[in-house]
Formats: sequence, structure tokens, C-alpha cells
Amino acid sequence: MRKGKILVAMLLLLAGCTTKPNKDDLLLQKYKAAYNDLVSNDKFLSDSSYYDLEVVVNKIENNKYRVDAIIDNPKVAMYNIQVIAELDSIGVEQFDKVIPSLGIVDQSVYHLIPFQVNKDEGFYGGLVVSGVSDKAQGTIIIEIAWTDYSETVSYQEFLKFNYDIEPELPEEENTEEDLESDDE
Repeated sequence: MRKGKILVAMLLLLAGCTTKPNKDDLLLQKYKAAYNDLVSNDKFLSDSSYYDLEVVVNKIENNKYRVDAIIDNPKVAMYNIQVIAELDSIGVEQFDKVIPSLGIVDQSVYHLIPFQVNKDEGFYGGLVVSGVSDKAQGTIIIEIAWTDYSETVSYQEFLKFNYDIEPELPEEENTEEDLESDDE
């Protein structure tokens, strides 16, 4: 009888362990849901009235470019910010690529509040998501979601920007003829 009770208790314990979702699996599901929302969206803004967003491109090596989306200068208090972005989206999920994100799988808390910075508490002056592209020019799509202070109102914006690295102009050397013509 005692062995039977122990066996039943062990079976219940094992059954309970297998039905509980793994924390990493839940985070992956959350990430995939955010990514699916981003790539399936077809209405994008080009700017926001809640914050400033700038896209900057830097060449990091031959045929590799880092594209930074900089979110700063918040106009309102933004709590629990989540950001996900994709470079050169083709409108379908591409899980073989690394998709830059903040506040989704990293489990960090990000807040932007005008004129307040306290990184230890999760209050930042600005946020950056970065990705690497093989193209010097292209398109970046971004989803930014956040809540108000009381977490009763949620906001979500989808933005789309074209990016292009500014072409490096070769420095021209002044020749004697150029210098003589400048003197005239």
C-alpha cells in the first residue's frame, strides 16, 4: 500500500513537471509573437509624436553595415518598453536571422521618461537596437510597445524607415593649378 502511494505521488509529480511550460519556451513564444506582429503588419508610421527615432548606418567591415535605431527624447512617460526590429523585411518570418530586440527575451525593464535617467531602476535617456546588414541601403521596420505608469493603457507603434550610409567622398588634393586659380 505504501509503495502504491509513493508511486502515485511520483507520477503526479512527474506529470506536473512535464505540463509546466519552460521559462525559455515562454520567452521564445513571446519573441515569435512580437516578430510575427512586426512582419505581418502593413501599416507603418514614419515618425512618432511620443519620442524621437533616428536611424544611423555605419560600415563595420567590407560589405557589412551596422544599422542602429536610436529611440530618445521621450515626450511622455513610457514604461515597460519592448522593441523589435528587422532589416530588409520580406514580410514573412525569417527565424534564421538574428532579429534585434529589447525588453522581450532579455527580461530587462526599460523605461523612458522625459528628463529622468536612473539606469539601476531601468530609466534610460534613450534606447538603441542594432542589426547588421550586407546592404549599405535598405529598409528597417520597428515595433515599439509600452504602457503608461499605471500599466492600464498600452501603446504600440509600427515604424518604417529607409536607411542609407552616407557615401564617403574622397578627399581631393589641391594641385598647383587649383591653388593658382584660387588666387585669381
